[in-house]
Amino acid sequence: NSTVTAATPISAGGSSTIDVTVKDGSNNPMSGVTVTLSATGSNTITQPSAATDALGHTSGSLSATVAGSNTITAVAGGVTLSSHPVVVVNPGPQTKLVFFVQPSTTASGATITPAVQVQIQDAFGNLVNSTDNVTVAIGTNPSSGTLSGTKTVAAVGGVASFGDLSINNAGTGYTLTASSGVLTGATSNAFNISASPAQLGFFTQPANTAAGATITPAVQVEIQDNGGSRVTTATNTVTLAFGNNAGGGTLSGTLSVAAINGVATFGNLSINTVATGYTLQASATGLTGVASNAFDITTPVSGSITHSLLTSGHDPTNTSTFTTASIAPAANALVTIAVLTHQASAAAPDPTLTGGGMTSWQVVASVAYDGATPLDRLTIFRGMSAAPGSGPITIQTSVTVSNCQWVVSQWSGVNQSGTNGSGAIAQTNSATGAAVTTLTPTLAAFVSANDAAYGVFGVASATSVVTAGSGFTTIDQQPSGESTVGDLFAEWAVNKPAVTATWPSKNAGGLAVEIKAGP
Repeated sequence: NSTVTAATPISAGGSSTIDVTVKDGSNNPMSGVTVTLSATGSNTITQPSAATDALGHTSGSLSATVAGSNTITAVAGGVTLSSHPVVVVNPGPQTKLVFFVQPSTTASGATITPAVQVQIQDAFGNLVNSTDNVTVAIGTNPSSGTLSGTKTVAAVGGVASFGDLSINNAGTGYTLTASSGVLTGATSNAFNISASPAQLGFFTQPANTAAGATITPAVQVEIQDNGGSRVTTATNTVTLAFGNNAGGGTLSGTLSVAAINGVATFGNLSINTVATGYTLQASATGLTGVASNAFDITTPVSGSITHSLLTSGHDPTNTSTFTTASIAPAANALVTIAVLTHQASAAAPDPTLTGGGMTSWQVVASVAYDGATPLDRLTIFRGMSAAPGSGPITIQTSVTVSNCQWVVSQWSGVNQSGTNGSGAIAQTNSATGAAVTTLTPTLAAFVSANDAAYGVFGVASATSVVTAGSGFTTIDQQPSGESTVGDLFAEWAVNKPAVTATWPSKNAGGLAVEIKAGP
């Protein structure tokens, strides 16, 4: 027979010594008998197997981790000697918090998935059926992010679930902490918040600028995550428009730009109307837009434009190549060339120009006229150089034409921004008519009262005289060379948007250009 004794109850987290005495049928102690101890439930027996001493005695230990009723049994030689009931109780209902579902790597502003869960456990990791409130906060905050969502949640069955948490700033190595009253708090594993395009921000704001001038420095819009940090991998296309159009002006330039390294740069914006309190609105598909700070468009401070005729001429030869006299343009002056060609079957395309001391010539405006199938082509070209050369200009047409006329003008005191004189051209317009005595290719109101109006008219042959419009000065009149003078006519005036000229009734075409004055 045997006896088994142990203290009862035992507190979870503690242990109890188990004493065993083995005797024979005459109640004499039996030495050298191996006794094995076991226990029901989830608790653990330490020293489970030992031999009795001379007094028939041995012992073991019960390590208590789980509350509940347990029975300790002693077995020797396959015979159950005795058993003893033991009750294990918890030291308290709530002891610590544990992140059961950890926060994971998430894009900035996005909901952290799967939902973070915090358990209320006893000291041995057993879930405690509790309804305590649990609160989470940022522990390690590498990028000053803000934790959003429901941050205090009542536990259900000992589990608090946080299903709408998010952090708005990208960063590496965030942690969350959990707390609840007097319970031992917990810290989550480290996790990352990756950058995700969410909104736009003006990195370089538009500044007060003179009307018609390029806004400097270049306006820049950056693509940000929800926390306002630039997303350097973003390449979204950003579009600008007026937010507040204080003066009814026109926003010009490249208005849609793809971001590079998260930044869209708008380098050629301008507004043509003086007013106070303009704003720009930036937008991009799928992102929150943003309005710029307010800025003003001011009255441009301009100098005076002066004009000089460099050369003019005509050639009635049926050919495709024509050459002007040599010219020597001034540095940083705008040079314009008005060219008129005629072909018997259809108007020739715009010619190409080379020479004259310029590296290149660009078309400013062009118009075809004279009949239902136009036969005449009127074109204006521009050029500008800080260090021009000299020489004749070659006019090359892609088809043979029956005659060609040209007027080469130089404009000093003009805006020198842009390339090859582009900053000196504010606007253009054209007009055509059949059997008319006048044309008026009208321009919009000028950016500056010091800007010049340049008008060029082509009138069908046999026109002796073309008369400049009121307030305009005649630059030159060139015949076709095949009949009466009067085919190509050029004029100019300061601040005269209604560019007009008159002649006896003929088919005609006209071009008007606003030339911008410089500072």
